This record gives sequence, C-alpha cells and structure tokens, in this order.
Amino acid sequence: MEKVYENALAHRLRKAGVHTEQQHPIEVFDEDGTSIGEYFADLLGEDALIVELKASRSLVSEHVAQILGYLRSARREHAY
Repeated sequence: MEKVYENALAHRLRKAGVHTEQQHPIEVFDEDGTSIGEYFADLLGEDALIVELKASRSLVSEHVAQILGYLRSARREHAY
C-alpha cells in the first residue's frame, strides 16, 4: 500500500505546486565525511524535505530512529 500512498501524495503535492520527486537517490555519508552509498527517499519535496511513508496505524520508535538516521547520514535538516 505504501506505493499507492506515495503516488497519491506526490500527485496532490504536484497539483498544489510543490516540486516533488519520488524515489529520489540521496547520498549517505559516514561521520568522517566519506560517501558510503545512497538510499532512495520515498519523496523529496522542493529538494529539501525528505518524506518517508509508512503504511501503519501508528508510528513507533523504530520509524523515528529511521528518519533521524536518514537526516543525519544524508546531511539534511527536514523530514516528515
């Protein structure tokens, strides 16, 4: 279901005029600055906001830890 939600949200954001990319590759860095690969953000809004979608009734601490890890390793500031 996550892919359907991703498509729907991306469509609505684009209709609202928000530049949105799906499955956008984001480079991941180690603490020392070494590039260690990339992961694909479900959505990237305005080249600034990482959106990680979850098809679940509620968020759990693992979901929060996941997005915080993405922010830290991708050297980004904003996620939802």
